[in-house]
Amino acid sequence: MIVYAYLKEFTDRAASDEDVILDSDGKDGSKFTMAQFAKLYFRQPRHASKEKDWTWKDLTEKVKFTLRPIPHSLLKLEDGDLDKIAQDSFLCIMRYMGDESLKRGQTLTDCVYELLTICHQNPRMRDEVFCQIVKQVTNNRSPKTHSASRGWRLFSILCAYFECSLVFKPYLFKYLNDMASNPSRAFYGTASTCLQNLTKTFKYGGRKELLNGAEVAAITVGKTLRHIVYYFPGGHKQLISTSTVTVAEEIIQEMCQEINILSSAEQQEFCLCVVLPKEETMKMISNDEYILDICTSMEMNNKEYLFILKRTVWIHPLRLDNDLYIDFMFFQVSQEQVVNLVPKSVLAERTNAQWADRINIKLESINREMTAVAARQKFLESLSKWPLFGSQFIFIFDAVDGDKHTGDCLLVINKHGLKFLNTSNQSIPDIPLTQILTTNKYETESGSFLDIKVGKLLDKRTLTLETDKGNEISRLMGQYIYVDSKNRGYIDGGNPE
Repeated sequence: MIVYAYLKEFTDRAASDEDVILDSDGKDGSKFTMAQFAKLYFRQPRHASKEKDWTWKDLTEKVKFTLRPIPHSLLKLEDGDLDKIAQDSFLCIMRYMGDESLKRGQTLTDCVYELLTICHQNPRMRDEVFCQIVKQVTNNRSPKTHSASRGWRLFSILCAYFECSLVFKPYLFKYLNDMASNPSRAFYGTASTCLQNLTKTFKYGGRKELLNGAEVAAITVGKTLRHIVYYFPGGHKQLISTSTVTVAEEIIQEMCQEINILSSAEQQEFCLCVVLPKEETMKMISNDEYILDICTSMEMNNKEYLFILKRTVWIHPLRLDNDLYIDFMFFQVSQEQVVNLVPKSVLAERTNAQWADRINIKLESINREMTAVAARQKFLESLSKWPLFGSQFIFIFDAVDGDKHTGDCLLVINKHGLKFLNTSNQSIPDIPLTQILTTNKYETESGSFLDIKVGKLLDKRTLTLETDKGNEISRLMGQYIYVDSKNRGYIDGGNPE
């Protein structure tokens, strides 16, 4: 079950924002103010003919709250169509904040969608919209008590989706940092959320899915966290507070800490997956994917889903110093490597009763004082000695290397590289991780293929796989290559950091 939690927000409006927008004495800590940005890039006042004709009153009016819609864009947008869009976006902001009446049948969610659509379809408008929101939350003197809080919350949504330009970046970051760093300022908590959201947008690219109505409603009233249950193999679960901009990488880090995996290099061996129980499918999630984007997509399509952590790369040795880790590894390994371990042809050689007798005899020989955790640990130690322990086996239709064709075969991916298991005489040599250069997935009328460039830069060849698992193979190889490159020289499992 997913529930919302409130973010504590300071709402004392006594402190003025003027020092944030006007402080411009030239010292290092006072560079990149909004007033400076306005002087350089905003439309000039009608009475001003030159840059020097700007007055402090002009500057403050440009970057402070107004109850009136703007007649033109704030920035010097030469395109007449963009100027009209800028006026529309400002009205949209005013409607969301409650300073302008909603259109008939319009909702707050509609306002958010309209604003996000404007920024998505017109990248040149993003700085303009950011400036408009900065204006409306700065020295907000609206008679509507919720105007400022809604403005800041709308600000946080925009920061979760779009980057500003590199020109505007230092000004916007300074503004948010100044507002967020002083607890005496109104809405410093939400300003901090905006700063965090914008920082992650520059790092991960921003949210991709339109947030749903429930998320808009929650943010509008100040609920910015969702408590989501994440699972380990075996049924253990962890409740993690998930924000608008939480990405899979952060969930992996938190869950790894729970099982005593503290090294960032070793954490890279794990992957967060989304499971669809009714469809019996599982998809690996990229580290930079936003969790709530996945939630939104699943919920829009009325799909049941859950998140589970899996180990997908096996380079570091097993750790047996944590009970939860042992359970995690045991249940994942038993599901992936022990199921179907006994061939069907062998199973048919004995009756069910005979198999049961053999199992019971084996159970009698086990030390009854051994705990479940100790038994699982011993099981893992035994399996870890297998040559292909930790390998990922993927069925492919064919592998072509020069004039060699394997036909149907199993592709094995592990810490040693690629291995092909087949019954034909045309075997393909093993390929170490260090010789995998690039991959290219494509489709033709005859099927789906994955080209893998292997060898050395000056002596390379192309290996072609016919497979519908191209994305999974590429991702897994990339993960192995990355972890291997970070840990080369530390194969004993030591911490390279």
